Amino acid sequence: MGFFDFLRKSNEKEVLVETLKLSEVEFFLDKKLEELNHKLGLSIQQTKTEISEEISRLKNNLENLANAELKNKEIPERAKQIMEGNRQIYIQKTNTLIEKIIFPEKSRDLLEFTKTFDKELDAFDKGISKSHHIMEEFFVEKASVIAVSIKKIDKLFKELKSAIESSDIWKIEKLKEQSSIIIKEISRKEENKNTLNILDKEIITLGKEVKIKEDQIAKFKQEDSYRKYTSQLNSKEKAQQELINLESVLRHSFSEIEPALKKYENLSQNKLAKKYLEDPLGALLEDQELEISTIFDAIKKAIIKGEITLKDTKKDRVMNELFILNKEFFQNFLSKRTELRANLSETTKEIENSLIIKSLDELEKSLFQDKASLHEKKSGFEKLNKDIETLNLSDLVSSLESEFKEKLNLNVKII
Repeated sequence: MGFFDFLRKSNEKEVLVETLKLSEVEFFLDKKLEELNHKLGLSIQQTKTEISEEISRLKNNLENLANAELKNKEIPERAKQIMEGNRQIYIQKTNTLIEKIIFPEKSRDLLEFTKTFDKELDAFDKGISKSHHIMEEFFVEKASVIAVSIKKIDKLFKELKSAIESSDIWKIEKLKEQSSIIIKEISRKEENKNTLNILDKEIITLGKEVKIKEDQIAKFKQEDSYRKYTSQLNSKEKAQQELINLESVLRHSFSEIEPALKKYENLSQNKLAKKYLEDPLGALLEDQELEISTIFDAIKKAIIKGEITLKDTKKDRVMNELFILNKEFFQNFLSKRTELRANLSETTKEIENSLIIKSLDELEKSLFQDKASLHEKKSGFEKLNKDIETLNLSDLVSSLESEFKEKLNLNVKII
């Protein structure tokens, strides 16, 4: 068996493999393309010449049709008009078809042109059918030679299309496109690698800057000046809350006595009482002499005398609240409010003028921007890295080698 295997192998044709660098593929294909273009060009030129000659004959035949006279002079005038109208349409549409026969300069565009013309001819055939039949009735010989010319042009175009499609030119063009894509992908991969290296260095540098700023912020927050700042913030919040509570007590007290104050205002038409009903705090701040205490004394007397009537439960609550809201209460309220507002203003000013907080704010803003930039660069890095890992150039090259075998029957090894 081994001996016969040897004989069998010795009779097998040796398969030649051509090795090409990827950068040489396009040049190799261009040479192949040049050879094929030369061979195909001769065939194409011959067919184009035949088409041009047939077009000349067609133009002469159209001119003969245009000048043809009716043999039967007894034809009705209406029939003559129909004939003449269709003759003009027939000649015009045929000339329009001829005008569309302009061969492209590049051979690669010629195939598409033959396909387009094939569609044009189909449309022409449908559009000219009626007029052609009428021409055959009146000028049968001249219409027939025109039809023969058009069929000959159609046949020549089909031959041209077949010659181009059966050549390897378009296969080579496809291979050139594929090799160009691979070269671009290699270039893109290299660019991405370079960008990846740059991003990696930027991420490391920016990461160090973020760490430095985080350490600086942590150090700032350990200093006495920062502790003082946080204490001032707490004091400010406390003063704000105390002020809110103080003013809430005043509003609550006035809501308790509101029924009695409304009745008093209706009876007396007192403008100050009306102001206190609308805005107790605002009215108190404008009431320099604290005349409200006099009004409250008058309300108490009116309730006792029965001039202002209230339900017993409400009457007791109103009277209790009115005894609390005396002149001393308002003096203490205003004094406390002034004190709280002064403390709040002073603390706020100290906070705003704090040098450490200004430095800290700037540092935290800078840190925020650096972190955002770092996140963006890391996302870009991951995306590029994934793109590089996904791009399998060996598969693309193998695919191109297979295409060489399939399209050109060439065994090529691309390195």
